[in-house]
Order: sequence, then C-alpha cells, then structure tokens
Amino acid sequence: MAMKQSKYPGGFESFHPVSVDQDPLGWLIAHMMRYHSRLTGKVHEIDEETESDLASIPGIVLWLLRPWKVIDPAIASAVMHDDCYRVRIPAGEMTYREADREFRDSLEMEGVDGFSRWAMWTAVRLAGLFRGRAGREGWWGDAPRVIPMAVLLLVLASPSVFLLPPMLVIAGLKRISPGQPRQIYQGPTRPDVPPS
Repeated sequence: MAMKQSKYPGGFESFHPVSVDQDPLGWLIAHMMRYHSRLTGKVHEIDEETESDLASIPGIVLWLLRPWKVIDPAIASAVMHDDCYRVRIPAGEMTYREADREFRDSLEMEGVDGFSRWAMWTAVRLAGLFRGRAGREGWWGDAPRVIPMAVLLLVLASPSVFLLPPMLVIAGLKRISPGQPRQIYQGPTRPDVPPS
C-alpha cells in the first residue's frame, strides 16, 4: 500500500493506537493503524490482521518489562517498524536506515524515555549489519552513536546472562503450548481524535 501525504502534525492518530492479539505463531494487529511521519510527511497505514513480532520481543520479556511501562508505549512503534521492514522497504519506499530513524522518531512521539529510545534504535541499527548490502547502507554514518550505546548496553545486560536460560525455556514452552489467541494490549484512544 503506497504512503499518502499527511496534513497531520505527526504521530499515531490515537493515543494508544494498537491492539494486538497473540496467536501460536506471533502477534496480529487487531485493527488498522495510521502513523503520520513528521520526518517525511507521509502516512503509514498498517492493515488489520497484519503480523508483527513486536520488535522480536519474546512473550516472557514482555511480561517482565510491562511493570516498568517500557514496552507499552513502544508497541505501536514496533508494529510500524515491522510494517516498514516487511512492506515499505521491499516496495522501495524507504531504506533500512530510514525505517530505523522513523522508528526512533515514533518512539519519541509516543513518550518513550531517551535511554530506552536510543537503546531500541541501537538494537535495530546493529541488526542492519546482518541484512545484506541494503541493511549496511549508511551504517557507518550511525556507527559513532551505535557503538558506544551498544557497549553500554552490553555492560548493563551482562548480569542478565544468568536469567536467560530460564527465560528461553519459558518462552519455548509458551510457544509450543496450544491455546486461544489472547489480547495483550489495547490502550484507550484520545478523545480529541475521531475514530477512523
């Protein structure tokens, strides 16, 4: 789906614009989302029933981080970023670097704190190294910001190495256990924005 020009100042059309359901293979978007880019002035429309990996966040990590409210504001941005990677980049509408920058900007507009925003952006930029030539395009321009943040994150995350094995076991058990899809997140909409 092509992006349209936007007259909206930027961000998602509602305060918490995403509702996701878990199915055995991942996450499904329960209703259409619209994101207005303040970088490009275009509208990203993400269709209902679109699959997302929520930035590759395992369910157990979502469960662990939700009490600190780090993940909730980032869910909509992660869905938009997944859509950029799965639809917009293959269609030639944007590059990996532009998608990652759009992700960081949407995190800022969603109110994600600076450290979390830069940490998530660092992770997606590092992953770009493994996406072939297109993923590495412009990477060295971001390296002066990516490398120091990656080192800091590595130092901060090193104690969690002891938690990783049990988390992987729990995540694996959750993936193989059959069950009904469950809704994990649906925030309220902003009263000043009419439903689409």
